[in-house]
Amino acid sequence: MALVAEHRAVLGVDIVGSARLPGKHTAVARRIALGTVETALAERAAEVLHRSDTGDGALITVPGARVADLLDAAHAIDAALVEHNTWHRPQVRLRLSVESGPIGDAPDLYLPRKDAARLLDAEDFKRLLAHSLDPDDESRATTGLIVSDHVLRAAFAGDHTTRVRRAEFAPLPVRNKEFSTTAWVRIPGVDVKSLATPPTPRPPSTVTNNVGGDMHGVQTHTVNGNITLGGAR
Repeated sequence: MALVAEHRAVLGVDIVGSARLPGKHTAVARRIALGTVETALAERAAEVLHRSDTGDGALITVPGARVADLLDAAHAIDAALVEHNTWHRPQVRLRLSVESGPIGDAPDLYLPRKDAARLLDAEDFKRLLAHSLDPDDESRATTGLIVSDHVLRAAFAGDHTTRVRRAEFAPLPVRNKEFSTTAWVRIPGVDVKSLATPPTPRPPSTVTNNVGGDMHGVQTHTVNGNITLGGAR
């Protein structure tokens, strides 16, 4: 009979726009991002049980009792990166996620780790954060945090956090392939009321071409959009 794995918490980290960084800046941005995360965790004495590399970030597992510390750590990470981005380049902006659940000692992709990655990669979250980012305005968002509903309830069930408040989170329905849930988001520097009404995807633009006059001289290969032949004269 197998025992239920110990309850643990996962912090997901992903660098925003890393693919657009010049090659020489990619490694620097990653070093700054993960160094900032490690410092924030160490300041809260959150023991790192496992760390897996995700290319542009990491999935970091800590004891389940430290789940609220991850929310406070996200606040510290944001403050440190705001300071860095004010004075240094490359600028580093992060998506952060927190999930919790049964996770064994093996470095397997247990469900809470999968869900932390799914929250991090959800298009709804990416779109909301992209709408809040302004690379030319340091007063705008630097990080975005998304957490599951049960993480939010556990973290604010008592006096567990010191830097973040329940009122700073807004609900966000997310869907990532077969994964669908209502999560909670916090974006420092962005009013929570605006988070409650996330931007909707823009419909594809259409182009209408009106051609008048003698049609004998019109030649075309591939046409995208609408063509009106003739029209008002």
